[in-house]
Amino acid sequence: MSPWLRKGLRLAGFYLALVGAWQLLTLTGLLPGYALPAPGRVASRLGELSREGLLWTSMLATLGRMLGSYASSAALGVALGVFMGMNATVRLLLRSLFLGIQTLPSVAWVPLSLLIFGLNDAGIVFVIVMSSAAAMALATADGIDQIPPLILRAARTLGTPRGAMWHRVIIPAARPRIVTGLKLGWTLGWHGAGSAELIKFFTKFKL
Repeated sequence: MSPWLRKGLRLAGFYLALVGAWQLLTLTGLLPGYALPAPGRVASRLGELSREGLLWTSMLATLGRMLGSYASSAALGVALGVFMGMNATVRLLLRSLFLGIQTLPSVAWVPLSLLIFGLNDAGIVFVIVMSSAAAMALATADGIDQIPPLILRAARTLGTPRGAMWHRVIIPAARPRIVTGLKLGWTLGWHGAGSAELIKFFTKFKL
């Protein structure tokens, strides 16, 4: 048996065990059915939504909002991070601000988005951008700040033009941290999207 197949079987077994534990918990009756429906009921309802077209329409709408908002957030976050990396004063001033923004839970931006934008997609975009851009900016700035000075001196010694240092040396050297920031921003963006859409739903239907 190949290692990949062995890992896949272990992973499948793990999730089957989770579903089994879920089913056993519903049979105990410790929680009411509306709070913890059985796996079969959940699967049945998902099938109904899929046949009605609501499931895929909703998923595609959320994914579309997420992709557009994430692209805007990534462009803004990386640009701000590069700006912070270019100027020590700007980095000092914005770092504390972005650290404060990053520590806020994504759901904290939802009331502000409702006040500014109301119940529409612009509010969800706002929450996603505010949830993820700061993390990407900080990761980019930190990646630039932590480039070993030896690399920069070597690039200058080898004749790299001053105007080409950023796109030939600095950005490539900081790329691992930038990619890490983009991954973190994607995760935080999904947190923001989920929070915004749930609260928008509850507010709209006054649940």
